[in-house]
Amino acid sequence: MGPITNLGKLIQRDKSIINNINEIIIMGGAKDEGNVDENPNAEWNIYNDADVASIVFNCGIQIQVIGQETKMDFNDTYYQKLLDINTKSSIFTYNAGKGSFQNWGNNWVYDPIVVLYHLNNKILEMKDYHTEVNITGYGTEGSDFGTMYFWPAEGNIKPNIKYSEKLNLDECYKDLEYYLRKY
Repeated sequence: MGPITNLGKLIQRDKSIINNINEIIIMGGAKDEGNVDENPNAEWNIYNDADVASIVFNCGIQIQVIGQETKMDFNDTYYQKLLDINTKSSIFTYNAGKGSFQNWGNNWVYDPIVVLYHLNNKILEMKDYHTEVNITGYGTEGSDFGTMYFWPAEGNIKPNIKYSEKLNLDECYKDLEYYLRKY
């Protein structure tokens, strides 16, 4: 979780490694509105190592990007369900979610979606895009450093990512509850 620095550095050091990786699923990026004070169009995970994100997006591996617009909203009813499940993992999820609310003032949960998508790719509708990350202008006021630019993959535009378009929340909650009860 966090910037994809280690992966990008590995690809830089040994490009042959890409032959051993079938797919990368990333939680990060933003098509609409970001979450970085210095650039409201950038998303934190991409902004904090934009150079490396650019390398990863263009390395030739199939990249699934689950952007910050894709989130689960844990409301009080769902928090109660987590307590009712009463397993170690549900209590952990409850505490982590409540911590997010206390720290950031919202109930949005992002990271579990990456794991759930890996287990069941039907929870998300993905769309092919070609994306580039702006890697110039860091620290310059008004810069769009770290912003991801998207072009629909059509005609001569080749896709380099699949980006999350729509989350099936009912399926997502159902899967999450299943795994929390199991573990």
